[in-house]
Formats: sequence, C-alpha cells, structure tokens
Amino acid sequence: VAAALAACGGSGRGPAPVFVTSRTTEATQSFEELRDAWERRDLEPAAQRAATRRISRGAARPGDLIFFHRGRSTYHVGIYAGNGKMYDAGNSRVDTTKRAIWTRAVTYGRV
Repeated sequence: VAAALAACGGSGRGPAPVFVTSRTTEATQSFEELRDAWERRDLEPAAQRAATRRISRGAARPGDLIFFHRGRSTYHVGIYAGNGKMYDAGNSRVDTTKRAIWTRAVTYGRV
C-alpha cells in the first residue's frame, strides 16, 4: 500500500492508483509496470482482474486489488486497505482517497 501511495504522490493524492504492491521487490516492479500500462490506458479493469489470482474476501490483505462488477463487467478497481476500506479515485478528475467499500458486488485479487 505504501508503494501505491508513493506512486500517486506520496500522500494519497494524485492520479488514481489502481494496482497493488506487496512486500517483495518483484511485486513492486510488477506494480510499476502495471501502473505505467494504466497510465497509457493499455490495461482496462477486466485485464487487471485477469492478471491477478482471485482470493476470497476473508483472505484479502491490505494491498490486494478489489474489483467492482456490474453483471459480468468489471468497471472499477481499487486497492484494499483493510477493515472494509479501500484506496481509489471515483474518476480521473478527483484525488485518491481512502473510503468504505460501498457494495458487495466485488471480487478480490492478488498479484
């Protein structure tokens, strides 16, 4: 989570981070590659979901990805912060914030 915050300006403000990092260098490198792809708009939410290993809600840890679904479509991605909260930006015009997960129509993934 710390690397995700640093990538968006260090304080949770800035472009919407939509990728996870973990405690390993390899995962941090993956985070940077995915973030770069997102900034180029090469990786839509469904592709991000496909690039992760699905995990249960109970197994989710801070730093895992959370995918929001409408039917079969994945329309939004955030970074799980723990305790029913996540980091995300509602759209590209607003700052990244930590807020409550607002729906149960989600799945969790880990890089």
